[in-house]
Amino acid sequence: SRIGPASDTERDAAGDTALLRRYRDAYDPHSAHEEIQQRLQQAARQSAEPETTAKRAPARTRSRESAGEAFIKSVARSLGSSLGRKLMRGLLGSLLK
Repeated sequence: SRIGPASDTERDAAGDTALLRRYRDAYDPHSAHEEIQQRLQQAARQSAEPETTAKRAPARTRSRESAGEAFIKSVARSLGSSLGRKLMRGLLGSLLK
């Protein structure tokens, strides 16, 4: 390292790295806006086509639990944790005596 400007030959030698060779020239075949427009048109064409039974996706099952299921699960957890706590206290209490 040194303080001061680099000479032209040093600058050219540093510019010959793999990254600079790759990114020296700008290349942009199409913009993101054009890509989005193309995808939207493609989706519109697919939705306009009539669906056959082979293309139809299977029905989704519900992923959320009801309030009753959540309550039962909560009660089971609290009972399990209190039972486990009592067992551990009993075992550790008998070992320490």
